[in-house]
Amino acid sequence: MSANSAKNARRGAIIGGLLYLGFAMLPLYLAYSAFIMQPGMVNQMLAEGGDSQLVLPSLIMQHTPIFAQVLFFGALLSAIMSTASATLLAPATMFSENIMGRFFRGQTER
Repeated sequence: MSANSAKNARRGAIIGGLLYLGFAMLPLYLAYSAFIMQPGMVNQMLAEGGDSQLVLPSLIMQHTPIFAQVLFFGALLSAIMSTASATLLAPATMFSENIMGRFFRGQTER
């Protein structure tokens, strides 16, 4: 789809950028709220030897109802699986096109 005028295209780009910025800031806001709510836990996780990746999951597990936990971890699993599938598809495609294509020259893409 395209915009019907330059003004609408400009407006759409600005609104889209603001929406993207809002979604990108959400994990930062949650991590900052974890620091405000439990500074001791966050400082321990950020200290040497701690795992800073556990700040947000710990906040979710300790301060949200089970419905929000299921929703959060389901979305996290979905993001991990979609990234993993794309990561596995790219080298497999390159291998089949570049390596296997040299051995089986008469084959079509089917």
